[in-house]
Amino acid sequence: SGQFANSWVEVNLGANTTFNKVVLSEYGGRTTGFRIEYWNGSAWSTAFTGSAIGSTANPSVHTFTAVLGSKVRVFYTSGSQQPILYEFEVYND
Repeated sequence: SGQFANSWVEVNLGANTTFNKVVLSEYGGRTTGFRIEYWNGSAWSTAFTGSAIGSTANPSVHTFTAVLGSKVRVFYTSGSQQPILYEFEVYND
């Protein structure tokens, strides 16, 4: 799993926001496991679990049932090296 498991990148949306899609890209395909999590007001909940994050040339698109949260984060569960996240976009489509 590596020394970078259980680290995360968090975005505070400033208010409860509905979203159902996250677009991610990173350097070098380093991530081998991650979760998209959201703050439901009292705890972190999982919206999506994945194994790979896309490259800048080919960002990965992750869709899921719409959730409502004031914060969203990429929570790393495994990877080969320190993650370098380039793109972290949150949408409600």
